[in-house]
Amino acid sequence: MAHHLIDVFPVDEMTSVHNEGIAREKVVHTKDHRQYLMRILPYRIGPEAYFGVLATFVDLTALQHATHSLMDVRWNTDRNTVDSECCAVRNSDF
Repeated sequence: MAHHLIDVFPVDEMTSVHNEGIAREKVVHTKDHRQYLMRILPYRIGPEAYFGVLATFVDLTALQHATHSLMDVRWNTDRNTVDSECCAVRNSDF
């Protein structure tokens, strides 16, 4: 299985989930700077029987960019508020 993930080995993760029967979920990054939520679940065919694993990758890149943009806006808004309050205090001293 070819992949472009950084410091993650999906086949090893899938093998562990298959052997342990415990789901795994983590945020992973690719070489082209994308971000994904990787979920690997045991594929159950009975109460204690596993047939394989199911892996899903949800692209979080756009969400991450939006989050950073909102944080920048908030930081700038907070900074402008502090600057305005400082100026108001200075003007009232006169």
